[in-house]
Amino acid sequence: TKANPDSMRPATFGGSKVRTAHYRWPSLAPAATAGAPAVITGAEATVVVPPGFAFSVDGFGNVVVKGLM
Repeated sequence: TKANPDSMRPATFGGSKVRTAHYRWPSLAPAATAGAPAVITGAEATVVVPPGFAFSVDGFGNVVVKGLM
């Protein structure tokens, strides 16, 4: 399932400002997926997903980041 961002805000990647999706980790369901750029914030950690990558959430609630080919 495609994850819906909580907000869209600018972030800097490679010296350029890029419109970036922001997610709250607890609101991401297992099997949720989305492309980059993205920032995922949780109580214990923050994950930055740079351009050229995508993420998914596994059955345990872990965020898995993979590069796009």
